[in-house]
Amino acid sequence: GGDTGSRARLRARQGHRGATLEHRHGLARSASLCAGGRLLKRIRSLRWISLLALVALPGSVCGEAPAPPPDAGVEVRVEVRDATGAPRRAFAEGAPIHLRVTFENAGDAPARLPFSSGRTHDAVVLGTDGGELWRWSDGRMFTQALTELSLAPGERKAIDLLCDLRHASLPPGRYTAAGVLPVLGAEIRSSAVEFTIELQE
Repeated sequence: GGDTGSRARLRARQGHRGATLEHRHGLARSASLCAGGRLLKRIRSLRWISLLALVALPGSVCGEAPAPPPDAGVEVRVEVRDATGAPRRAFAEGAPIHLRVTFENAGDAPARLPFSSGRTHDAVVLGTDGGELWRWSDGRMFTQALTELSLAPGERKAIDLLCDLRHASLPPGRYTAAGVLPVLGAEIRSSAVEFTIELQE
């Protein structure tokens, strides 16, 4: 009878231990499933965020190319001229120098040129080291309002500016001039053109 009772108690303890282990395994499976569910939700959320980011980026979907800047295709040139309007590269000290700044839409689409003020054109004189020595707009007043200029394909505009160097105190020597299109956020400059101020005898 005693052996029978001992075996019964042993089976009861083993059954209780097995039930406890099964319960623990069940809890672990539940926790793993919950963690997996949360991870899956996070992955899905990240996928949606990535998709929305791609949609928000212009030109990133369906292989579309990014839109060109509004001033794409605009070219700027400068010519150095004398008081009669004739092209000239050598000037006597104190002689008036004129700069003709031309900007042209060489592209196939209309160009929109935004400006932060009424200053829609400019010109600079540079030394042999590339340093800026004179700027046409310095000391001038311009309307403080956003301005926009449109150029049709092939359209060209030219402006003559007096390069008054009397107050710049530039000695005789070699210099370069460049035309400037001061569009909003950047400047479009022409290639530099060299000229000489000669010493008067």
